[in-house]
Amino acid sequence: MTKTYAVHAVVDVKTKKRLNFREAIDQNIVDADAGSYTNTATGEKLDVGNAIRKGFIKVRFITLRYRSVYQKRK
Repeated sequence: MTKTYAVHAVVDVKTKKRLNFREAIDQNIVDADAGSYTNTATGEKLDVGNAIRKGFIKVRFITLRYRSVYQKRK
């Protein structure tokens, strides 16, 4: 299953401000290459999925795709 999201905002926990995705990358809160988010208050690094679940990265759901696997029966 593949989920696609559009990032709406990224929360800087220390300042309590919402940043756009580019600002969050520029401030090293989000590392797009590593797929990680850094909590600015604690320094804790989270993968993007956990950051979304905890509300640090605000997203809008776009699509959901299921992979179909067909196997031939003998």
